Amino acid sequence: MSSRLGEVLQKRGDLTAEQLVKALEHQRDTGGALSTHLVKLGFLTEEQLLSYLEREYRLPVVDPASLDIPREVLNVVPQALVLKHHLIPTNLNRSTLTIAMADPSNLMAINEIKFLTGYDVKVAVSAPTAIQHAIERYYDSHTDYDEVLQKFDNDSVEVVREEDDVDLQELERATEEAPVVKLVNALLTDAIRKRASDVHVEPYEKVLRV
Repeated sequence: MSSRLGEVLQKRGDLTAEQLVKALEHQRDTGGALSTHLVKLGFLTEEQLLSYLEREYRLPVVDPASLDIPREVLNVVPQALVLKHHLIPTNLNRSTLTIAMADPSNLMAINEIKFLTGYDVKVAVSAPTAIQHAIERYYDSHTDYDEVLQKFDNDSVEVVREEDDVDLQELERATEEAPVVKLVNALLTDAIRKRASDVHVEPYEKVLRV
């Protein structure tokens, strides 16, 4: 996975090659914006990052905490994309949607939002922690998937051989209590409650993001 932001910061001497590789590994494992991992790992301060982005990209710096973002604006961008790219929509003016993000070099995220929403996209810059606080403030994450996943164990999977007799009624009753069925039901119920347009399941090396 490459990053224009990471490459430029390395060329400027603000990052070492080893630091960039480590940050990219964290991004690959857990998703989100590279800039978030650079700050989280202590390779850059948020002040250094914002100063560079403002100067390099000539974009306004905003703090989502100071804004009262309408629900209709938040609903324009699917929550899956908000979490995937670590950004937040802040304003919708006619055909132009403004998003706050910590990595404006992520053209894939910008183009994906343009394609899915049909709006022109205007970018503002925010600190990674400010975006995270806004996501926690505006987006619901009450479904306890950990509780559902804890019910999975080795006894939850049974191998049925072709020659075995299968009682279809018993199998139907068993599936109603199966942990995987409860997990899927929890995912779909949560998606309906959040009025999601679709559900994305993204497996990383050590993390599964929904």
